[in-house]
Amino acid sequence: VDSRDGGCLVLTHIYLLLGCGIPILLESALGIPFGTSPFMSGPTPLGTGPPPMGLARRVAPYAGLTVLGIGDAMASIVGVHFGRWRWPGTQKTVEGSAAAATSMLLLLWLIDVTQGGDGQGGSSRGEWGLVTLCTCGVCVLEAFTTQIDNLFLPLVYYAALLSLPQL
Repeated sequence: VDSRDGGCLVLTHIYLLLGCGIPILLESALGIPFGTSPFMSGPTPLGTGPPPMGLARRVAPYAGLTVLGIGDAMASIVGVHFGRWRWPGTQKTVEGSAAAATSMLLLLWLIDVTQGGDGQGGSSRGEWGLVTLCTCGVCVLEAFTTQIDNLFLPLVYYAALLSLPQL
């Protein structure tokens, strides 16, 4: 709870739930069942079934959980206990942002391994480079935003992941 929850209704918790859930709901609206991947169902005959999903497409539904459940939590823990260098004009620390990005990428790697089908992920370095760029970008945005980050960041991260080219 912070200064933005000055009224009689505490909205931070509602924003947290919405931030975690909206990417999953948007996934459903796009017509792709959550948690499905063509790699999980085995090979399909030529010309049938959905096209293969790249790394960014596979991890996009988890944008809210990744940013808020893992990234924001790690940024807070590391920033409070180990943070020394503050981002200019904010109380957020560079160490907290780095911990957020690292923990988020670790979670995405675990998702890639479990949904990649071969047990090794199989995503290219190019895909990982672009996803890393998006992840670091959203962590820096979190440090400087004045918006309600529990609602804003998952949507930005989800949109950024979906905008990446399929490699």
